[in-house]
Amino acid sequence: MDLAGRRVGQRRYTDIDNVRFVLRSVYKYDRALLGLAALNAVFSSITHFVPILMPKLVNDQLTTGGAPGTVLAIVAVFSAALCVSASIAQTAGNWLSHRFIVVRLRLIAESGYKFMTMDFQNLEDRKVLDMAQRGDRACTNNADGVEGVMHRLLSSSSRVIVLYRSSGPNNSSFTCSS
Repeated sequence: MDLAGRRVGQRRYTDIDNVRFVLRSVYKYDRALLGLAALNAVFSSITHFVPILMPKLVNDQLTTGGAPGTVLAIVAVFSAALCVSASIAQTAGNWLSHRFIVVRLRLIAESGYKFMTMDFQNLEDRKVLDMAQRGDRACTNNADGVEGVMHRLLSSSSRVIVLYRSSGPNNSSFTCSS
């Protein structure tokens, strides 16, 4: 036994393994969820960019003596983009929450089926019961376990898009033009 209480040679699962398992399960049970998640991530990141870019462009127009019509056009375009992107992100997010629950319930059904169809000799095996208990804990609610990983992946994906765009090498849209 090592310090963590595992047998030597026993497979150790990492966070990446958990994410891989969740993505495989989502792909297996609801492929459309992946598209909705991508849609939500892209449009959520747009809603983060608009409040940054619009004041910068308006400020650039005002400091360089731009026409009032140009300033109003910038405000109108970015306001419309914000409304549309926020609506799409919110709608996709609302569809996702129900689909997350469906995937979790299908995993619970798969786990129950495996447990009910296993050989009766394994019902008192400590390793088998431990695995069954860990499987139950992974599907207990929508904040932890499998569904919790799905929620964290969704929120992290839009943040990664924002970070990637704001730290890119050709990031001239965030520099001052004075």
